[in-house]
Amino acid sequence: MKIQAFGIVALLLLAVIAAVPANAALSPLGITVNDVKVDGNSITANQTVKTNFERDSELELKISLQTDSSSTVEDVVVQAFITGAKDSISDETNAFDVQANTIYTKTLSLTVPERTTDREYQLRVIVSSPNSDTISYVYPLMVSAVDNSVAIKDVTFSPNDKVIAGRAMTAVARLKNYGQKDETDVKVVFSIPELGIQETDYVDTIDEDDTVSTEEVLLRIPASTKSGEYTVKVDVYFNDYDDKTSATYVINVAGDDQAASATGLSGKTTIAVGLQTQSVAKGENGVIYPLSLTNGASSAKTYTLTVSGADGWAVTKVSPSNVLILNAGETKQAYVYVAANENAATGEHVFSVDIRVGNDVVQQVPLKADVLESANNSAWAGVKKALSVGVILLVVLIIALGAVVIYQRKFKSADETKEDEQIAQTYY
Repeated sequence: MKIQAFGIVALLLLAVIAAVPANAALSPLGITVNDVKVDGNSITANQTVKTNFERDSELELKISLQTDSSSTVEDVVVQAFITGAKDSISDETNAFDVQANTIYTKTLSLTVPERTTDREYQLRVIVSSPNSDTISYVYPLMVSAVDNSVAIKDVTFSPNDKVIAGRAMTAVARLKNYGQKDETDVKVVFSIPELGIQETDYVDTIDEDDTVSTEEVLLRIPASTKSGEYTVKVDVYFNDYDDKTSATYVINVAGDDQAASATGLSGKTTIAVGLQTQSVAKGENGVIYPLSLTNGASSAKTYTLTVSGADGWAVTKVSPSNVLILNAGETKQAYVYVAANENAATGEHVFSVDIRVGNDVVQQVPLKADVLESANNSAWAGVKKALSVGVILLVVLIIALGAVVIYQRKFKSADETKEDEQIAQTYY
């Protein structure tokens, strides 16, 4: 009985195996890749194509496929990707059907990030179908950096969530030089086109493969700005301003309606500024920026004035006090004193006066100081120049006097010789 049972099971297994169709295994794809072009250049397994890249540059791939005389395949997909890079670099076609004895050309695009390093990579092309074999091709691809390439890695804003209309926000751009050459005199322009705002900063030098940040740039939002989202555009000009890279960011602005609820303040504070830009000589007496504050609320308010952005290059003071108590409708003046340190860098410096009621900043007043060399240093430079000229004139005078003395001695000697000859002739 056991033998008969085993025989029945074996027969059933054979029946199941026989019932499986012979074509259940994957069939040959029947497709050949005839040619692969990268940016118009055909590549093979024995050839290296060197391609210079820039930020977000794209490699265009044209892949030529040919089917054999008996292949009609459905849902074919062509994939291409570069292996060995930090970032994912790939693209693929939509599924398509192919007919026998037909040539198909498919175009793919691979975006090469700016941080891709100089080295050889593997470009892989895969052709597949759900019910067929997969074919794969590998091509060596050399990617090299260009001479000039600067990327905007990041831009930070303060405040970073929302700025109230009538106040200022700061922006700092983080830049990296991915090119093979150092960049000098890089121009960075921050703008909000919808509000007509534009400010510029300059970076002296960005060495090869180095990352630097711009100075803080103040962007003052007009008080009449409506609530909503606004686009901040950052343009970076380099390589003698022949090349440019750009990036856009979105900020949120709270208009008058949202500003009151955001600060919990009633009434409006009006601030009038005298000179917003002044020149100050480093190491000497400073300059004064006058401010006028008016409390438009129906009750008294206490204002606190603090200076930010001047640490490290200037000494500041608010007079007569940095705390002002204003009754309803009252106006008072405050004076911001700024003196540049002796070691302050020459050029334009941006700072601000933050005006608070309690812990809330009701307004930021952007100010600028153009730091100049000390007048004493300039005078001493003039003295040194005058002394140098005097020394040169003295040397010239000494040389001239020496020439006169030599000339006189020469002619005196000649006269004495002539006189001796005359005496000798008279004697004879």
